[in-house]
Amino acid sequence: MTVAFDYLLLRPDWSSGVAFRRRWKTGILTSITGKEKRASLFTRARRSIEYDLVFLDAAELGYFKRKMFRSLHRIWGIPVWPDMVRLTAGVGIGNTLPVDSTDYRGYSVGTDIILIDVDDPETFEVHKVLTVTDTQIVIVGVTTNAWTVRLTEIYPLLRCRIQSGQQMTALTDGVGRARIEGTETLASTTSTTSSTATSTSSSTSTSSSTSTSTSSSSSSTTA
Repeated sequence: MTVAFDYLLLRPDWSSGVAFRRRWKTGILTSITGKEKRASLFTRARRSIEYDLVFLDAAELGYFKRKMFRSLHRIWGIPVWPDMVRLTAGVGIGNTLPVDSTDYRGYSVGTDIILIDVDDPETFEVHKVLTVTDTQIVIVGVTTNAWTVRLTEIYPLLRCRIQSGQQMTALTDGVGRARIEGTETLASTTSTTSSTATSTSSSTSTSSSTSTSTSSSSSSTTA
């Protein structure tokens, strides 16, 4: 079970886009005759997200610095910002979320979603998806707050680690910019959380009859 220690809910700078990537990894067995047999080493693609943040005042900049200093090495929950959906009807305490459309977005059974209050991003809930259709998401458990159409945004959630050495640039004494890159953890994602105001490289080994190598490939999408 992978549980997020903290959540990064500061919205991206859309002028520079959001890069969302998927990575696969394959083991390759090669016989002495040159024949190859391939096997997947990941049960599913590992996802990552990368984007810029812009801080428009000293309070927002200080908030980001404190979160990074305290939790950079921990597991984070980061919304997949391009895949936002909205409610089509208000939701009280329940497990069914009527939404506009999940088509071509990253909602699937067993993954996590996050509901965010537009007026107060520190009010949010995290749930696991039980079932999903084009216009409805059913969650494990029930919501703990009432969610309205106008003030609710829903996103798929990545449980990930933020890469160390994140660069932050001060544009003035109160305005800054940072680049965030988060890579999904290998463990499965579970649990329910709520808060209210609170390719790459390859390696080869050989024997008398076969050789083994590992390869990885990735795809990237920028919103």
